[in-house]
Amino acid sequence: MPDLLNHRLRSGPQGEATLLMVHPLGADLSFWDECVARWGDRRATLAVDLRSAGRSPGSDSPPTLDTHVADLLALLDVHGIDRVVAVGCAMGGAVAVALAAALPGRVVGLVMANPELRLDDGARIRLAERADLLEAGGPEAVLPAAVDNVFAGLDDPVRKARYLAAFRQLDGRRAAACIRGFLSADVTTATAAIQCPTLLVAAVHDMLGGHDAVGAMCRFLPAAHWATLAGASHFGPYQAPAQFVDIVEAFLNALSDDGPTQEGKFGRSPPIE
Repeated sequence: MPDLLNHRLRSGPQGEATLLMVHPLGADLSFWDECVARWGDRRATLAVDLRSAGRSPGSDSPPTLDTHVADLLALLDVHGIDRVVAVGCAMGGAVAVALAAALPGRVVGLVMANPELRLDDGARIRLAERADLLEAGGPEAVLPAAVDNVFAGLDDPVRKARYLAAFRQLDGRRAAACIRGFLSADVTTATAAIQCPTLLVAAVHDMLGGHDAVGAMCRFLPAAHWATLAGASHFGPYQAPAQFVDIVEAFLNALSDDGPTQEGKFGRSPPIE
């Protein structure tokens, strides 16, 4: 069994699915702190550091999607968690898709914020270069661009400064390994195995995907619902936690009422044609 991931588990109502929260590249489980605090005891939450991120163990080679799925499965088994809603941001959403495809009986809902099913060629080249810079020179070698890109279009100096301070604490070699493990990741075919209700959450200012990415994704997840975060960029749940929690909570509540059909809350077709 792989070494367990570093994680924080908070209990919630008996019998409810646990929100399994997967951070994006360049972050750790603290990415979800404000969301977790807003959910409080309304939902059980399990926030994780992916392998080679935060305080989780590393590996001899860059961790792949299969590695992340095995790590998460081990963690769920240790805690006896049988039902989860997988919540991921950016490439963390790709991990959530891979998990949902691998565990259709246990993943009962899927939420992808700033969703990505794979990296396009341009992003792959940029991230490969970033990994080389991180390994050679640490976080300072990729600043300020690495932070500016995910906060593009926002005027939020306090939250941006907090993320910048955390980014500067990254271990460059481990961060590079995380990136390299995702360079060839592609879960587009895995979407065919998704059986659970799915919510795609775009962000108005996301220059790395946004509405266009959600529109394209609806080809692979035609039954998915979508919503949009105002006042957020590429790290939507971190930048607009109150709005994100409200959207996800409405989605989860609607699931218990035979489907997310609340008028004005969700769409069932691409937001941009």
